[in-house]
Amino acid sequence: VKTVDGVNELQIPPGTQPGDVIVLSKRGVPKLNKPSVRGDHLFTVKVTLPNRI
Repeated sequence: VKTVDGVNELQIPPGTQPGDVIVLSKRGVPKLNKPSVRGDHLFTVKVTLPNRI
């Protein structure tokens, strides 16, 4: 996935459902006035199913 630091691998655990949120801790943008502290990067799982198989 694309992050603020470039492309990173994101592990999606078994049993993950559409709408679940996966968190990369301390991999988000730097906090305002504290650039050494970073926030979390959140990913919401979206699933697209084919109309036909």
